[in-house]
Amino acid sequence: MFIVQGGQVVVTREHGGTDGDVELARLGPGMFFGEMALVAREGRTATVRAVTPFSMLVIDRDALRGVLRAAPDLAEHISRVIAERQAAGLDADATKSTRGAGADERSSLLLERIRRFFSL
Repeated sequence: MFIVQGGQVVVTREHGGTDGDVELARLGPGMFFGEMALVAREGRTATVRAVTPFSMLVIDRDALRGVLRAAPDLAEHISRVIAERQAAGLDADATKSTRGAGADERSSLLLERIRRFFSL
């Protein structure tokens, strides 16, 4: 998982034709990406590229486990962001367990997966 500290990145996904990549979002300081690979063991669904010079924090599973144990509300925030991205179509490859669910239900399902994955 990566947290943007400074600068800006763009999140794109390959478009199924010759139109090139589709821009999904621009992320700045305090925003994060790569969370699905970390918290739900999902594969990469998009590409992230720098738009401006940037810096980021890299958080691995063990580091995130410690943070989540110290700040349990963070798991809820992460699950909410993932669910909102999926509902908005920013994550075209929503997990099978959350596909078709509303944002609140997705968030709850993802929160449970995060808690199990990190033994919270």
